[in-house]
Amino acid sequence: MATGAYTTDERAQVVDAMRGMYRAIGLTPPPREVFAPSPMCAAIASCIASGVWWLREHPDKHSALFGRVLSEPEIQAGARSACAIVDGGAQPSITSRAATSDATLAATLAATFAATRDATDAATLAATFAATRAAVDTATRTAVDAATFDATFDAVGAATLAATSSATRAAVDAATDAAVDAATYAATYAATGAATSAATRDAVYAATLAATRATTLDAVDAATRVAVDAATDAASAFLLRCTEHWFRMYQGGNHWAGYTAYLSFFRHVAELQIDYSKWQHYEAAAIAGPRFIHGKFWIVSARPDTLKVDDQNRPHCAVGPYCRWPDGRALYYWHGVQVPAEWIENAQSVDPMLVLTHSNMEQRRCLAEIIGWSKVLERLTPVTVDKHADPEVGELLRLDPMPGDDEDSIGQFLKTRCGTGRTFVMRVSPSCRTAIEAQCELARITPEQFAMLEART
Repeated sequence: MATGAYTTDERAQVVDAMRGMYRAIGLTPPPREVFAPSPMCAAIASCIASGVWWLREHPDKHSALFGRVLSEPEIQAGARSACAIVDGGAQPSITSRAATSDATLAATLAATFAATRDATDAATLAATFAATRAAVDTATRTAVDAATFDATFDAVGAATLAATSSATRAAVDAATDAAVDAATYAATYAATGAATSAATRDAVYAATLAATRATTLDAVDAATRVAVDAATDAASAFLLRCTEHWFRMYQGGNHWAGYTAYLSFFRHVAELQIDYSKWQHYEAAAIAGPRFIHGKFWIVSARPDTLKVDDQNRPHCAVGPYCRWPDGRALYYWHGVQVPAEWIENAQSVDPMLVLTHSNMEQRRCLAEIIGWSKVLERLTPVTVDKHADPEVGELLRLDPMPGDDEDSIGQFLKTRCGTGRTFVMRVSPSCRTAIEAQCELARITPEQFAMLEART
């Protein structure tokens, strides 16, 4: 849950830890060590950079992909073009676009290619791209090299986990006392289950993993699929395809705090006598954000400047983004549900009709809470058709046509409270005459079956 810029000591710790992980698996740490201002920026930059390195090292593949061998200036121009297209698709700030480009260049530019940094020749056309789609798929998966990730995870993480499991199992078996077994379980559960699950899993997993997914999977995939179709430059099209495979180099950093905390408990609390010399680097790097591992470089994301949760540790902020990174990227959540930014920033101007017609039911509920049900009903002026004494059965409402209304946006709705205490409004057919009939329609049961129900979930 840490926020804010890395201190000088923290930055030095991360650099030492990253180098230590490479050495732990027998690799020389790469000279290109990059800190990116957000997970999204890191994901884009690492994938494009890995694609650039692959193109440089495999000129024999160029003809099959592009019809001819690309020059270094064309590769560099393609990288800058891909950064602009993908990053622009995510609607970032100008600052974040520059940061993504800078991070990509930092990861890809060697001293011998410094003179080509400002090259602008992007003459390669994508005429053969469609015919070589299968080859591109294979090449991009290979270009986004997972070997380094697999090696670091297996040697540093999985090996330590196996050693921890083996050591704890041997200790428990040797003790053979049920009390020891119970105590060990209780201690482990209390330390890692209650503390880690409540503080780390619910807060960090729900909050920051949601951030990572939204900023890397949803945004990158959506942006790149649109961008690839529009790209006319073969090199940038290839590099855009590389961004679809961002997860092949991804390690969660502090977004995977639960996994790290589990193993660290046995190291620092249980004090198991096993070899943690490799694991200690992975553990030390956990103070930083997500990282992307490659044989030629590594990129570590900054921590967010803002990270807010509600009393149940769900991503939430009623007055702005719950999470914002230094490059301006931001995410908006309402009690654990992602919502459009304008619903939070400009709640008073949001069309209240969306409470009844928006395609996502959970987001509709959130919008009603953001605007306030009293304001929603006041502005929509629905007519009560039937109101049951039990709020979980609900109130049947009819929305009469208003000037300019679309026929699909009017009709009957059931306002009901679910077992969790949340209020929902769902569209029902105009033929419903009572709240019970509306419930039966939604549940696809008969009124007789509804009368037999003993409990609601």
